Amino acid sequence: MKKKSKIKKKYKKKTKKNFQINIVNQEPPPNIPMPMFVANQYLEKVNFVGFINDNVVWDEKQCKVDPGTLAKAVILSTFKEIRAPLYKIEDNFKGIDTEALLGVGVLPEYLNDDAIANMLDRIFQAKTGPLFSTLSLSCHTEFNIPFKRMHSDTTTLSFYGEYQQCENETDNEEGEVIKVVKGYNKDHLPHCKQIVVGKIVNEHGIALVNSNMDGNTSDIDWNNAALKLVKDIFGEKMSQMIYIADCKLINLPTFKILMDPEQEIKFISRCPNNFSKKIAEKLIQEAHKDNNWQEVGQISPQKNACTYHVQEYKRQVADYEVRFVVVKSSAGKEKAERKLAKDKIVLENAIIDLNKKIFACEADALEEWARFQKEHKKSFHQFTAQCQKIETIKRPRGNPGKNPKPPIIEINWRISITIEGQDEERVKNLNQAEESFVLIANVSENELGSDDILREYKGQHVVESQFRLLKEPALASTIFLKTPCRIDALTMLLNVSLLIRALIQYQIRKSVQESQEELPRIGRDKGKLVNPTISYVIDTLSPFNVIKDTEGGYVCNCHSSYDVLRVETIFSLLELDFR
Repeated sequence: MKKKSKIKKKYKKKTKKNFQINIVNQEPPPNIPMPMFVANQYLEKVNFVGFINDNVVWDEKQCKVDPGTLAKAVILSTFKEIRAPLYKIEDNFKGIDTEALLGVGVLPEYLNDDAIANMLDRIFQAKTGPLFSTLSLSCHTEFNIPFKRMHSDTTTLSFYGEYQQCENETDNEEGEVIKVVKGYNKDHLPHCKQIVVGKIVNEHGIALVNSNMDGNTSDIDWNNAALKLVKDIFGEKMSQMIYIADCKLINLPTFKILMDPEQEIKFISRCPNNFSKKIAEKLIQEAHKDNNWQEVGQISPQKNACTYHVQEYKRQVADYEVRFVVVKSSAGKEKAERKLAKDKIVLENAIIDLNKKIFACEADALEEWARFQKEHKKSFHQFTAQCQKIETIKRPRGNPGKNPKPPIIEINWRISITIEGQDEERVKNLNQAEESFVLIANVSENELGSDDILREYKGQHVVESQFRLLKEPALASTIFLKTPCRIDALTMLLNVSLLIRALIQYQIRKSVQESQEELPRIGRDKGKLVNPTISYVIDTLSPFNVIKDTEGGYVCNCHSSYDVLRVETIFSLLELDFR
């Protein structure tokens, strides 16, 4: 016991000597994370708070904080590292100068769950789809953003838990409350319930239309609804635009809507394999036979980007003449080679397993060989088999004696399979299928050439990158909400957050392109600032905070003169100031 006591005393002395814990009564001054400061100024540019307050029903006497400010708090919270924007927002704003961001007298404790939930209910009642489109179009007007292309796609947002019916039975723009149900899950979480988010963005990646739909909505249903939406929103202006989507756009009923002579919609899409008597497959075979490829080269600016060749054909579909562009990609050859290698490994392993098996009669062996052929009939390799008879002599045990028993001859059968080589016809078809795909379009040749159609279609990544951002943990993680109505409203606010990000990215890229002077080397790894992304802006500004000074202005403390240069340049390109 004494020994333990000495050890304890020694430890105490050592601890006291090495460090000391002090109680500090004074809290650090409130600050604003730089990305949040930038996002706030862009929300003010588009008058987001006033827009929400003008479009939702609320009573000023009953609300400590107006719905627009609460909605703004949700959006700003996505520019700070948090797991879910709805969960304990008041805690996430502790230490942040909420009065500078949200208005005089607005404290973090006012941003409680009840206030946020009430705001979401009010936004849902205002109809989230039209609300978002109106806001987006006003942003395009405010920033004078021209566009000629519309890229359309869908994704899923996954949720856990059970959901109550909305307390207010007001329907959304589709006529009913969205259903959080299981469907085809693009997050690879089939066990989760979900909603489907449909989005249309322009060539700059700035959203034009956003629609929250039932979790089991198909892409075909979305495309039909999306075409109606864009017709209603843009009317005659649709003749100046091109609608671009993936192969789920093309089916005969939708194709007829697109080709309607009274209001034709110019489109570019990938032609699905099962469309119009498998016309895509036939055109690929014809293009490889004709071998009149037009070189396009690389489309992506990356060093190791694949190269493309194209051939164009015109064909009649449902009494309408349309253009088909067969595209051959260098990346497809590598995919075909990987498939061949994988096919051979699967076949070799199956042969090893079969070669180990012993059969009691020839009929059983032949039956197993027939099963093997059926299982691997789509293999890209040719193989042959021999049915081998195996005779095994078994002699009686022990001393044979004067009258030994004759030995027993046991007969078994075995299948011996050998790979002879590749099936040339199948390999040829594989190479053609993997190397090539077909685009379908009704845009005139005077407007776009074959290579231009490919370039425009490849711009589809702008909507896909929006979905990647939507799934980032700081935007939408697995969240628990009581009703589908609030999920609908929250998803709309998350998409407003993406809209603000897209506006910031558009502005900085526009300023870089229009700059008359050589910009300082503030890019990643001190390189040139070329085509900067929103990720670059947020990553660069994240280490810095803004603090209000005694004169009502703002101060940003940087660690070096290079940091000052980066922050000042970015603010200049974004046309912002420390106000």
